[in-house]
Amino acid sequence: ATAAEAAPELFDAIAASAEGRVERFIAQNLANTAWAFATASHRAPRLLDAVAREAARRADEFKPQELANTAWAFATCSRDDTVDARLQKQLFDNIARAAYKRLDRFSD
Repeated sequence: ATAAEAAPELFDAIAASAEGRVERFIAQNLANTAWAFATASHRAPRLLDAVAREAARRADEFKPQELANTAWAFATCSRDDTVDARLQKQLFDNIARAAYKRLDRFSD
């Protein structure tokens, strides 16, 4: 889904509210947050670093769709250096390990 207009103030407000709470997000919320900011091309480095840190720590809890969405979102964000490179490497390593463990749960 796409919006007809950018809403930077809305995304800034969401980022400010969410960045201190990501440790309470379920895996789907982490994936959806990263996906939404990447899709909107909205820079929120502190929020995305917090999401990356938490998603890396809890990648084993993610369902295949959540792993895929998170990987796509952070690959998209990496094009403009929005996310700390060290955190991003750790996140991608942990996503790869988690995905490998459940390859049989990914559909064609």
